Amino acid sequence: MGEMVVAIDIGTSKICALCGQIGKAGQLETIARSVIPCGGVKKGLIVDMEAVSGAISEAVRQAETGAGIKIGSAYVGVMGMYVDMRANRSSMVNARENREIQGKDIERLLYAARDVALPEDAQILYVIPRQYVIDGYGGIMEPVGMVGVNVELEADIVAGKNMYISNIVSCMSGAGVKIDGLVLSGEALGQMILSREEMEMGVILIDVGGSVTDVSVFKKGRLIMYESVPVGGDHITNDISIGMKMSYAEADKIKKDYNLALTSLIRKDQELYVVDINNNLRKRVVISEIIEVIEARVFEIMSMCKDLLGENKIEFSFGAGVVLTGGGIACFDGNKHIAGEVFRLPVRVFPPRMYGSQRAASLLAEGIVKHVSAAGAGGGGRFGSDVQVLKRRDIRAGGALLRRIVELLKRIF
Repeated sequence: MGEMVVAIDIGTSKICALCGQIGKAGQLETIARSVIPCGGVKKGLIVDMEAVSGAISEAVRQAETGAGIKIGSAYVGVMGMYVDMRANRSSMVNARENREIQGKDIERLLYAARDVALPEDAQILYVIPRQYVIDGYGGIMEPVGMVGVNVELEADIVAGKNMYISNIVSCMSGAGVKIDGLVLSGEALGQMILSREEMEMGVILIDVGGSVTDVSVFKKGRLIMYESVPVGGDHITNDISIGMKMSYAEADKIKKDYNLALTSLIRKDQELYVVDINNNLRKRVVISEIIEVIEARVFEIMSMCKDLLGENKIEFSFGAGVVLTGGGIACFDGNKHIAGEVFRLPVRVFPPRMYGSQRAASLLAEGIVKHVSAAGAGGGGRFGSDVQVLKRRDIRAGGALLRRIVELLKRIF
């Protein structure tokens, strides 16, 4: 059995805490899972520290209670909007007599690779090795024990905005949970949604959320770009509300009832009665007009995602095309056609709902556990979180205390 890893996903509308481990067959075994609603995050940024810290604390408490464990630390997902990836390289000459490369040599290379110019409001989170090159031979990922003179490291440096990272650290500290490490959400989601073949061939993963759309690009098995655009499914609802002069709640209901993003798919147009927000009177609206609004915004979101590739000079071919997911528009009929038209690539849709609501809400947290377990096992060191399995009598004592409290409340009320 693998080590137990705890993941915390700080989402726009919820906080998820998940404890899991990788079994002997390589599958993820979930030990504890909890999802708590939380509105303290806007466009991926924590705006209500107290609400988020409280939700993290409650999510952890529920996970602990359900599984009979005590959680002391966790890995946390970070979003592309406040994270930057940039390539760098470092090198060294191995002057050792036997020319054998040792672990401390790799540590020197990793440390030297951190020497990059960053904005004042950013800090380095970690370094992702792309490959090691020994005496001109590249493609090496495990150089320790090999023999060579000139050793180079090509790596991606992951940096985060100071305010974004500080807010996460403060909220985790307020919840009484230490941070084991930070994991790029795009990399974690790729673990759950993409196949190894897709990652090798080249694939664009687009995750449309409520207020943010994440774009992750994989090639040759690794993440090479991860960024976001500040637009998502909530903006579509807002467009309908403003354009049709109806309430946001009514616009959201119509959007979800029809789940349609392409006017050409309408077989028979319909009329609906809605309440006009200007005069509070009922009026008729045509469904095709609403779908036109949705289609225009989905096309814009896909176009913004494509523009990101150009800005990052990503020009190679994508053998696996585009994979579209997320709660924002993943279930809309027609979004596949629009994405295909924009990117001129084959498109596969992965609707999170296929897992059921509870697991769909914790999909990213599962990906964090899988990513950390894979990376940790490959590194050969300890990577597990601080998780204590409580003794049976401790669990029974907790349950007995809860029953006594319930009985007391029954007598009072």
